[in-house]
Amino acid sequence: MTSPGDDVPSFSELCDRMRDPNLNDYERLGVAMGADSQAVRQAFLRLALVLHPDKHCDDGLLEAATEAFPKLQKAYEVLGNERSRQCYDSRLCRSRTTRFLMLMDMGGSLLLKTEKLLRPSRPRRPDFSLKRHNFYVRPYCREFLTAVLAPEFGVDFALYTTRQAFNAQPQVLQLGQAIGILNLRNRLFHMYAGDEFGAPDPTERYEDGTPKMNRSLPRIWAHPATCGKPGVRHDECTTLNIDSTARKVRDHPENSIVLPSYEEADVVSGKDDRTLLQLRDYLARLVADCWGGDIREYLRMFPFDLDGRGPRRVMMKLQALEADPVPRIPGPRPGPSSASVEDLNSQLRNLKM
Repeated sequence: MTSPGDDVPSFSELCDRMRDPNLNDYERLGVAMGADSQAVRQAFLRLALVLHPDKHCDDGLLEAATEAFPKLQKAYEVLGNERSRQCYDSRLCRSRTTRFLMLMDMGGSLLLKTEKLLRPSRPRRPDFSLKRHNFYVRPYCREFLTAVLAPEFGVDFALYTTRQAFNAQPQVLQLGQAIGILNLRNRLFHMYAGDEFGAPDPTERYEDGTPKMNRSLPRIWAHPATCGKPGVRHDECTTLNIDSTARKVRDHPENSIVLPSYEEADVVSGKDDRTLLQLRDYLARLVADCWGGDIREYLRMFPFDLDGRGPRRVMMKLQALEADPVPRIPGPRPGPSSASVEDLNSQLRNLKM
């Protein structure tokens, strides 16, 4: 994606981009779906200065610009208006055939790591130990992972950890052995481990001064071996974060579920923690009700709760958005007759000030 600081693509590259029928309006403008209105406008102005027919005197280039520039205008007409953009986003998401991507942390959500040997009210030994740490697996972890990893569940289920891969892989191996899923690592869509898939938290630091890392969805979506592969297309519409630490998903709250953390007190008390069973059932409803829709809209309308209730196939809001025609922006189209090259330059300079 093009950002305001990137080099503008060449004229021929932009013409090819506008002609490509497989690209959506975000891709034509070179911005992410989460880009704010100023970034969308700035991207349009920068590309318009390359494609504007008034910039080209050569007959061949003028013909190509005259064909490409209206397509750029059309993309900006849709994304430059808040209401039309909402409708477009809904239709874009519902037209997807890709599976949902679900990213879940291990520590706190699936298991508890502690240096102590806990003494629960009911006899229970650690499920496994690694490097002087004891690990207790959350109740019903086996039932949860068996369900979400099944092909018929219809999701790309991945684990995420801020630990480096060489530290995280033994945990996944031991977790799989503890719950009887011996090929757990191979059944995951991927295990996103380490700083490569995180972004430094601006406010939280460790004792040595190093910043703590938050989950970075753009880095995960760009990973060439998984989400970046041809035919795999994950973005804001299709991605769900599941974590027990709100800070780690603070950059993507609209895509996230924060679970109550599995704590030492839960192990000691022998509590029948059914969180993972309730999450499994909620995710099954989400996949069934929201297939082809915007996962953010579903989370907003039907947030995860721990009392077992949840909607079934009640997507009135998305259906209303789908039925609502895309409104046109009032006023003249920003074409060559209404926006000169000088006007575009002036508007771009004002945005940069």
